[in-house]
Amino acid sequence: MSSAFSAPKFSLVQLENTDLKMCLLSCPGIRFASGKPTSNTAILEEDVQRLAKFDVKLVVSCISEPELLLGTPAYAEAFQRAGIEWHLVPIPDMSPPSVANDVTLAATFQSAKSVLADDSSTIAFHCLAGLGRTGTVAARFAMTYGLSAHDAIQFIRTHHDRKAIETKEQEAYLLDH
Repeated sequence: MSSAFSAPKFSLVQLENTDLKMCLLSCPGIRFASGKPTSNTAILEEDVQRLAKFDVKLVVSCISEPELLLGTPAYAEAFQRAGIEWHLVPIPDMSPPSVANDVTLAATFQSAKSVLADDSSTIAFHCLAGLGRTGTVAARFAMTYGLSAHDAIQFIRTHHDRKAIETKEQEAYLLDH
């Protein structure tokens, strides 16, 4: 890969004394060059295979469909070929999940907990840059394991990126749940 492209954001985090293992990352298949996103199928395949090597069994895409530069079908097919379950939860950039997203997330979290309970798998969360929406939804999922909102925010910022959960609205969303 050319050095003109940014490396993808990628963190593996585990909550002690639980089966919660998460991979938090920027959008698979996308790299940034001079601040602009670019994508191709080779990058997508490389990123999906990397997820498979880390035993990711379910991916939660917290991103709007237009941000999936290769189109929704390309992502669905790439994850399916790798044997990875894929959930798309369209959340606008810099925003917290909506009430409608919460309904989808409840079902997604139930699927994720089933995957984690069955074996030592990992659940992946991503948005475009891997910070705001990724951190918010991952923190919300960590809260289902008993963490308070404050502890979940701190957990994500400590183990992923101190800039995760980027907006006051995203923080407020977590504090309200």
